Amino acid sequence: MLFRGYMPKQTYYEILGIERQAPAAEIKSQYRRQAKRYHPDLNPGNPQAAERFRQVQAAYEVLLDPEKRRQYDASLLPHSQNATQSYGSGPRPYRRYDGRSRQRPRASGRPVNRPHQPRSAYSHYDVTLNLSELFRGARRHLTVGQTFTCGRCRGRGKLENGARCERCDGYGFVVSYQRQEILIPPGLQPGMSIHVEVDENQPEHPLLDAPVVSNISVTIKLMASTLFEYRDHQLYTQTQVPGWLLAQGGEWTIPAPEGGDLTFKIPAETLSGSTLTLRKRGLRNGASQRRGNLICTVFAV
Repeated sequence: MLFRGYMPKQTYYEILGIERQAPAAEIKSQYRRQAKRYHPDLNPGNPQAAERFRQVQAAYEVLLDPEKRRQYDASLLPHSQNATQSYGSGPRPYRRYDGRSRQRPRASGRPVNRPHQPRSAYSHYDVTLNLSELFRGARRHLTVGQTFTCGRCRGRGKLENGARCERCDGYGFVVSYQRQEILIPPGLQPGMSIHVEVDENQPEHPLLDAPVVSNISVTIKLMASTLFEYRDHQLYTQTQVPGWLLAQGGEWTIPAPEGGDLTFKIPAETLSGSTLTLRKRGLRNGASQRRGNLICTVFAV
């Protein structure tokens, strides 16, 4: 994800190892290659690999979307190096205030921008976690848009003469962006949402009234895994087992979704392609902390 004032040392093209003119098929191919190499499930306890995987995910999400890719390419031009763009979770790229009205900078240094979408859009964000982070919790930083009623038109979107307010583009509010750290508790499942208090900062600009949004909603999404699949609130995996072990029965070990290894028993005379239910080895079920099941399909080799 790109945040204000932050640019990765490598471009998204360099992260995926492709040329600027690369077609979508090449982007997908390189993403699968890089994701498999740096996936946290295959590099347990390696924070560098986890960080690289997040960069690969961010590069893929931006470059595969034609509109996001066009805006990202524009940000790479010399005259756009200071442009304020935001990709990934949170609001889409916003337009920067051009300073044509008599606006003074805020003492806090946070830029105030015209909105580009309804006010409710700045209170909902997505955060992507890998499986191990779902179990142990995580810490993330988001660029949060805090909305303020426009002091020039007093929230009406129009001036006294009936003209559209250029200060807020007729929306009746303006947006101030700030970096917000959030703590995600362990035990959440994909699709669940948590509410996070936003650090309240009183307006320091004469054209700003009190902030409207005091908390945000964060929805949890699950990062793609090469070892596990999450669907219908269940966790699925598969493994290849020697044919003699399926016939005779015995113990077999696979990676555990929370990290480490998981050893389970295979009954004798198990057929290739059979599914085994590993009770209480799946994801935790929200606040109850009870674990669901892990469905494992075994194939003979």
